[in-house]
Amino acid sequence: MRLDEDHEAYLAIIAEGIPDPAIFALLLDCVPGVTPDDWQPEPSPLAEMEPAPGEVIWSTLLHSEVASAILDLDTAR
Repeated sequence: MRLDEDHEAYLAIIAEGIPDPAIFALLLDCVPGVTPDDWQPEPSPLAEMEPAPGEVIWSTLLHSEVASAILDLDTAR
């Protein structure tokens, strides 16, 4: 997760090599509050991430409630 200068939060899921499409689809689908249409392949104007050779990146802009929920999951451990 990344916060930009406008205080918008982005989440990126990055895979190296040739990811299994079914596993990648499950990862994209398991983020609460994010629909399949919310994801953007990178590079895109949204997060401006540049994949390295062999990387596949999908990113999304997170609503503040979703970002807080994800951070709460991380601190609950």
